[in-house]
Amino acid sequence: MLMIPSYNYNFHPLFYGIILFLYTLFTLINMSLNFLNNWFSYITFLILIGGLMIIFLYFTSFISNMKISMKWSFLKMIPFKNFMFILFIIINLIFNFNQFMSPMKINEMNSYNFMILNLKENYFFSFIFIKNKNLNIIMCMIYLLICLTFIVKICIIKKFTLRKIN
Repeated sequence: MLMIPSYNYNFHPLFYGIILFLYTLFTLINMSLNFLNNWFSYITFLILIGGLMIIFLYFTSFISNMKISMKWSFLKMIPFKNFMFILFIIINLIFNFNQFMSPMKINEMNSYNFMILNLKENYFFSFIFIKNKNLNIIMCMIYLLICLTFIVKICIIKKFTLRKIN
């Protein structure tokens, strides 16, 4: 998480939700650029939006009128960090494209029988199974699962719902 500063521990939970959304959005853009089939990015985005809506509902029912406060130095660093992240994605695409098209990699892929039909169409899709590029998505899913578990534990311990129905 590039945008979370280590010196400030008093952030609003909705701010963490925004950071999670932006981080996952950048990860999904990276996945869409690396693979020809981008249906996985669309499905993951829809799941993320659903999970964030549920987390937003729980947070609004459990935090009452807490104001978001941030330090000015952190706000000045956000555009720089975003620029560095986008630059990292572009450099990663350039170097990975050159690495993927090397003859040694093509021979290695043929030896494992991952490329059966057409090299051009199946080449990028086969890298889903070779390299673990979905670590960021898995971390976001684990974060959502942990948040859901903590909220359920709070409800069980207090023996009432977080939001009043009246």
